[in-house]
Amino acid sequence: MGLLILEVYDGIGSTSETLRLHISNALQGSRLLQQIQEYATSLETRVAERTTELTEAIQNLEDEIAHRKQVQGQLHHLNEELEQRVLQRTEELQAAYDRLKALSKEKDEFVSNVSHELRTPITNMKLYHYLLNARPDKSEDYLCLLYTSDAAD
Repeated sequence: MGLLILEVYDGIGSTSETLRLHISNALQGSRLLQQIQEYATSLETRVAERTTELTEAIQNLEDEIAHRKQVQGQLHHLNEELEQRVLQRTEELQAAYDRLKALSKEKDEFVSNVSHELRTPITNMKLYHYLLNARPDKSEDYLCLLYTSDAAD
């Protein structure tokens, strides 16, 4: 249509030349406006798509943060529980250690007493053995004394 208008006004003269330039500029401006509008529509579509992507990414990040906070709370709870169990086990081990120390002391006292109780008769037996071997002529007196002291105990 623009070319038809240019052909009609082609013969009019210099005014027609000016008019033709204005029409040409108007047509070129119209094409540029249409291209700009198409580009703006394209940009709006891209912005909308990108906005959707970013909104989804933000939602995913928020979900991840919420999940991590939940896991962190669970971890904190488990740490407290573990610390309580460690304290309980430490108390149990301390009690067992104290009991073992007491038993060890009792054992040492028992061994000491048994040792003392066994040494006295053994020493006496060694003495009689020595006397019997040293003075065989008095062995009958020693044996009699031994039986008498044994009967008294």
